[in-house]
Amino acid sequence: MKKIITIIIFLTSGICFAQNPYNYLKIDNGQLVYECIFNIDSISAGKIDTLLQQQLPTAKGITNVQSNNGVITCSIVDLIVNYKKYGGTAMGTAMFLNDPFTANVSIQIKDGKYKVTVTNIVFNLVVPTAYGISHVKQAAETTFLKNSSTEFKTRDKLIEAGKYMELQLNDIFTIKTIQKTDW
Repeated sequence: MKKIITIIIFLTSGICFAQNPYNYLKIDNGQLVYECIFNIDSISAGKIDTLLQQQLPTAKGITNVQSNNGVITCSIVDLIVNYKKYGGTAMGTAMFLNDPFTANVSIQIKDGKYKVTVTNIVFNLVVPTAYGISHVKQAAETTFLKNSSTEFKTRDKLIEAGKYMELQLNDIFTIKTIQKTDW
């Protein structure tokens, strides 16, 4: 009897943990959101703000960088996920990653850390038609979510595509140059 109870608990806990296959993509009120907290010990909020304001305008796809009271906002425009950089192949990766996406970004800054939130992710899909090529805007929720945007779709290529997106966003928003001044 103990073995059966143990097996049931193990199986149901596995189902609970299997709901979100991603590290930083999550569902927030039916919307797909990327949210990551970056910890940088011993760096003040002001220094983090300065470093991000220097780095973000040079990042591919980042536009309209603005800072106000410890919050940086910007936009992602026509960014294509570089899945090849993370080991993906053209034939082995979801096709929509070849198309650009746009999104809104908010970065909240505190001493020693900052939180990046990416919302309103929309893919600009290139769709062949009988008359040529058409551009179709498709919300990321349509691509990644099911059941009225309450659950993640579980196809392997789709999960892999989401992980490539996470890696690309992590690369963009990780502060690259930190100089210690306490030498």
